[in-house]
Amino acid sequence: AALVVRACSVAGRDGYCVRFRTSVLAPPNASGRVADAAKTTGDASASAAAASAAASTTAAAATKTTSTSTFFELRWTVADGKAYVLTFASTAGASDRRAEPLFARLASSFELVPAGFKPKYSTRRYENLQLRVRLDYPVHLAVHEKVMGAIVSFVEELPGEEFGSHVNFVSHRLEDMSLTGDLEQFADTIRKQMPTFVQNYVIEEESDVTLGGEPGKRIVYRGTLPPFEARFAQYFTIHDRRAFIISYAVQAGRFDDEFGRIRDTVLDSFSFF
Repeated sequence: AALVVRACSVAGRDGYCVRFRTSVLAPPNASGRVADAAKTTGDASASAAAASAAASTTAAAATKTTSTSTFFELRWTVADGKAYVLTFASTAGASDRRAEPLFARLASSFELVPAGFKPKYSTRRYENLQLRVRLDYPVHLAVHEKVMGAIVSFVEELPGEEFGSHVNFVSHRLEDMSLTGDLEQFADTIRKQMPTFVQNYVIEEESDVTLGGEPGKRIVYRGTLPPFEARFAQYFTIHDRRAFIISYAVQAGRFDDEFGRIRDTVLDSFSFF
């Protein structure tokens, strides 16, 4: 069948895309094995017959070719005298289209940046396909999943017992937290939980914010995580009947220097998709 090329957007620019399925032929296997067949117990003629039969079977198999059907999707555009081509491939069956949403997400994340562009911070991206959220995080933080109740944590791993920056992402269904969907009720629940994990806490600031495009709240406080004095910033919102919480903690003396990077990367990039 003829290929159908259609117009599409690539990195926000005019581009083209095409989809097709093709088969790749694998060469025949010319190396047959008859030794195992020749190990048949009995007289020499029986062994010879078995070896002959095995050789015939192997010879027939050696002339067979196998094929693998592969689906391809190509998207391309041109910018500043350069061609950019995205190639996606899947060996799933023709009726299995589960890879297509993944191709679409990858294509939508592709961006062209101006020549000489230098990001303020180096980041990596985290996505949770089940909760349909994404965020960026600084590259110097290590990723730990499902530790101490967090869905994912981004941790500055320092030598010895030093307490580095911690970013925790948590999400619960509203009914699991006995919440109705009211943000002030949510904030009150957060306040009541503070004594369970930090000593001598003092709330320093509360404000309304936007998180992931949704109305949310922010609470900044300090307290003791023996033997460290720490400061915390918790951002939280409600989306699709779930509570979403991003918590940041660091030693109190480093908060003012470090929080800007967390705000500009993790919090500003957090989004639902």
